[in-house]
Amino acid sequence: MLINGSFHLNGVFMRFSTVIYTRNSHMWQVLVSWQDQDANGKIAAERILDSVEINYYVKTI
Repeated sequence: MLINGSFHLNGVFMRFSTVIYTRNSHMWQVLVSWQDQDANGKIAAERILDSVEINYYVKTI
């Protein structure tokens, strides 16, 4: 699931994107945010989300 949105932080307009993966009783979430007018921040956020890979088969305790 991909969610995009915006909020104000100390008077600064911010944007965010979060990607959420679920499988069985496990959940992974990556959230990135940037200032609305920051083009480099938006590009960095997109690169981060595009690079996310979840290995569902890694065993955890």
